[in-house]
Amino acid sequence: MYINFLTSQKKIPMASVNLPWDMVEEILSRVPPKSLVRFGTVCKQWKALFQEKSFVNTELDHARPEVILMYDGKIFSIDVNLDDLAIEVRRIFLDIPTWESYAINYCDGLLSCELSTKGSGTVVWNPSMRQGKQILKEGYLFLLCGIGYNRSRPEMGYKIFAYYSQSGIIGGEELAIYDCASETWEVINAPYNESPIEEPLDADISLNGNSYWTAYNTETSDYFIRRFDYSKKTLKNFCMLPCKKNSDGDTHYLSVFRGERFSMLEQCYRTREIEIWVTKNKIRNGDEKDVVWIKFMNVSLPDMPRLSHQYNGRFPSYFVDNIREKSFVMCCYDETHHVCIYIVRGDMSRKIEIDFVDGGCCHAINFPSLIPIA
Repeated sequence: MYINFLTSQKKIPMASVNLPWDMVEEILSRVPPKSLVRFGTVCKQWKALFQEKSFVNTELDHARPEVILMYDGKIFSIDVNLDDLAIEVRRIFLDIPTWESYAINYCDGLLSCELSTKGSGTVVWNPSMRQGKQILKEGYLFLLCGIGYNRSRPEMGYKIFAYYSQSGIIGGEELAIYDCASETWEVINAPYNESPIEEPLDADISLNGNSYWTAYNTETSDYFIRRFDYSKKTLKNFCMLPCKKNSDGDTHYLSVFRGERFSMLEQCYRTREIEIWVTKNKIRNGDEKDVVWIKFMNVSLPDMPRLSHQYNGRFPSYFVDNIREKSFVMCCYDETHHVCIYIVRGDMSRKIEIDFVDGGCCHAINFPSLIPIA
């Protein structure tokens, strides 16, 4: 093996180094997926590795969160540098229809949202793989709810579920599940609303294949988490949230913490201060009675907007970390209806305006992955 230095015309010999294959796998699993996609064209053995389920899962465990933003039919990836409190914005090019949505649903690096044209269905996409797929069901009006998979048969691929109405009126009577692998729909009888429960289904998160979202009981004033189980095809209450009774418009949002735990953001409407809670242990299926919440951090910034007043009804997107110091990153609209990234690390904070956005957009936290769209 030789390296040709630009400062010299001489070729300096170097000893060939053959690393053990398990070490090669470990190194590659820590490389961002966007780079691995290019590497797959260089080495057939690497390309085969990138398609192995075990490697894909390991690579996803090492993924760093990014903000995905959609505006004016364009898609952007925003990397956050917590060391410098800075961001890097990149345009992602995908050959899929122009759309606009109030929320983006996430699961293992796959994203989904409703198409902007009424009744034209849903799109599922992987921004890292530059793959997108349009899903249609003619003659129906959809309210997209989430994306996940059957835990008992994860190799069969991913599914989306949505309430739909053949009459064209949301408030629907049935729940439809779409299988991305077989491209088929299955109708399940499930109520759209269960009094006295109120639930914003367009603010869900995915964890271990299931979809979760916050809900509120109007009779007891309790906040809790609802779950849709793709294996059992059931919709039920999961666990209580560690927050006060409903008080003057306080807001609550879920996110994923360390891959297999919940985090919850609660903002006081009066003070605008934010409390972040995380679950002490990993979330496992069937252990909802054992969920324990612990206080993670407080966020208090002088220009923090009221998240309940988000422009065009969009929900904020956020994630937290504590690899070095406790860190908080959130994408939302500020008081002047400009899209901003708020970064807090330890005692430092910064607000960055996304200046190319002028009007409505939607965004989500994404963990890049090599998972293909079936």
